[in-house]
Amino acid sequence: MKHHFIAIEGNIGAGKTTLSQLLAQHFDAKLVLEEFADNPFLTKFYENPKQYAFPLELFFLAERFKQQQDMVKSNDLFQNITVSDYIFTKCLLFAKVNLPEEEFRLYQKMFDVFDYDFEKFNANIDSTYNKNKKSYLSHKKDINWSKEFDLFAKAELDFNYFSKKELYPIIHKLRTSEDLFEKLPAKYYSYRKKIDFNNVELSSYSPFVVYLSHLLNNLGSIKYHNHFSDVDLALTTNINKLNIADTLIRNEKVKNSILNNIAFSYLLEDQNMVNNLAKGDEVVTAGGLIGKVTKVKADSNEIEVERA
Repeated sequence: MKHHFIAIEGNIGAGKTTLSQLLAQHFDAKLVLEEFADNPFLTKFYENPKQYAFPLELFFLAERFKQQQDMVKSNDLFQNITVSDYIFTKCLLFAKVNLPEEEFRLYQKMFDVFDYDFEKFNANIDSTYNKNKKSYLSHKKDINWSKEFDLFAKAELDFNYFSKKELYPIIHKLRTSEDLFEKLPAKYYSYRKKIDFNNVELSSYSPFVVYLSHLLNNLGSIKYHNHFSDVDLALTTNINKLNIADTLIRNEKVKNSILNNIAFSYLLEDQNMVNNLAKGDEVVTAGGLIGKVTKVKADSNEIEVERA
């Protein structure tokens, strides 16, 4: 089925969301509004922009990617037009502003490589990984750094590579419309089995945190969910992510940190839904009842609905 996609972009406060809502209402279209999850690097970025700009932008990329992933995988039988108040490539615009030239070139390459067919993509990232690994081993030998430092140096090498592999199928489909999910080799995700998810020292290290976000988004997403409403889909997806993280991670400190992040992000998404409802809006509850919003209490996340 062909999808008709309308995206509104502009400066902050220009009215993108309002126009998107009006267009969605006019065309009876699916509305996709940008979600703002809690970015753990935001505070650190304001304190030290040079050091934390890159992980900040990677985390925002992961969150926008998650939302686009859910949109691409959904197949609404009744709405074949989608209206959004942002475009995915805005990631490049903000990265251009926040990142030094060398880091921006690296960030931009992350986008270009996702356009490649599988063979070219795989050859490209493997070549880059081997080149970086050679440099890593050379520096390790020359400097003779400690085991503690080596843990983080190796993690940066590996998790940046793993993140690209997690992102590739979704971003490739977004940029080229080619669906590769069923065409990937059986061993494509075999690297996941080698990862130690219980290392406390890596639990707040940005390459690991960003990768784990990509991984849980992929594992927790619902592939066939025509019968889910947006609210039910968000809840089901996040419950899946909680269950996966609970099974995957045994260390209580790491596990609790990850579970808290998932739950808090979902609550922020829920708050975003409350903020976008107004008195008089027609809604369908998770139980299937059709009603009209009579009161919205944003401060307590309460919504009163009168049954139609």
